Amino acid sequence: AARARTVVMVDRDSRVAEVASRIPGAEACVADLCEEQGLAKVRSRIEAGDVNWVVNCAGIGARRDVGDGDPATLARIVATNVQALTQLSEAAMRQFREAGAGLLVNVASSSALQPLPGMAAYGASKAYVLSFSEAVAAACVTPGIAVLTVCPSGVATRFQESAGVRRITGERLLEPATVAMRLLDAGE
Repeated sequence: AARARTVVMVDRDSRVAEVASRIPGAEACVADLCEEQGLAKVRSRIEAGDVNWVVNCAGIGARRDVGDGDPATLARIVATNVQALTQLSEAAMRQFREAGAGLLVNVASSSALQPLPGMAAYGASKAYVLSFSEAVAAACVTPGIAVLTVCPSGVATRFQESAGVRRITGERLLEPATVAMRLLDAGE
């Protein structure tokens, strides 16, 4: 918003509307990317024709050993981190080709680069994001369209708490605003 861009904030939590209301010109879109209806809503917004950047940063995880835990949790991880990102990337690239310009930013994780015992599904989903995004970037030959993939280390969000990840005393997590500014700088 500070760089004169319209920002569309997507979250399954309805409090996103409150956050968006504090940012001049921002829009809120309440949608659960695990559900087809929510995914279709976001895909529609991308395909509206006025989108020139898409930042796929939704991600969920759960601390669990393979073979333990709830199959529904595993399905949500794959639906959000893999299926939604893939479909929204597809919609973005289609829109960018029609417009002749655009930037797709897919947020993987440093977890994509190493085995992650206790969070194998999350780590594997982020490895998918990295590999998929690199392939999309390699295939993109249209001037004015770019793909940026980032693999940040831990970011100070609610992810750790919701995923059941224990915070370690003295652990240094990246600030979300710092990550966002670096993405903006890299994309411009």
